Amino acid sequence: SSTMSAGNVRLASNSNTIVRAGSSQSQGGAIRLLSGASLPGSSGLINLWTSTSSISGSAKISSAAHLSVTTGDAMISSHQSIELKVGDTTNVAGTGIISAGFSETSTGGMVSLTSGASRILQSGMVALETQSVSTDSSSSGSVAVRSTKTSTGMSGAIKLLTNTASDSVGDISISTGSSERAGSISLHAGSSVGAGGAIIVSSGGSSSGYSGSLSIKDT
Repeated sequence: SSTMSAGNVRLASNSNTIVRAGSSQSQGGAIRLLSGASLPGSSGLINLWTSTSSISGSAKISSAAHLSVTTGDAMISSHQSIELKVGDTTNVAGTGIISAGFSETSTGGMVSLTSGASRILQSGMVALETQSVSTDSSSSGSVAVRSTKTSTGMSGAIKLLTNTASDSVGDISISTGSSERAGSISLHAGSSVGAGGAIIVSSGGSSSGYSGSLSIKDT
């Protein structure tokens, strides 16, 4: 420790560098990477990266059981974040994939994106969006939410819904952006050898008053 700037710890080798905890019949040893704390400032960084090269290497963090990546708690307001980012390139950029586990005998794993809760205000927002483009001639990418194609059985359903609440339930809004050539909204049911898919639009019922209205208007 130091009253000014604390020192760094560096492991370097011309070959492979291996840090390994001891084995045991009961519970193996742990490896902890902990950055230094600071009372008036921010704690130190922990960086795991591969070096820049013509073809960069892989960085893998894996576990046979639970794997948790979290930021530390803070006593005052902070901008803690977890960023998973694929490196930039002058050629075709890499792909970022979040995939749940495969199961031979049961249901596959679930991917859950949950925003943070708040004790006194509203919870955070979950945003899925494509990156902005740097030139006027480029187009932003598309956002696709779809269930997987399957040759046997049924493909999964896609549900877009707000949850129940004691006071007021949130709205669902589907809209396209404004432009010189405005985008369209298309609702299309699937085709079949038998009966085609149906499109059902219904307003909400009420146990004590009128049901909700259904409006189609041209602006």
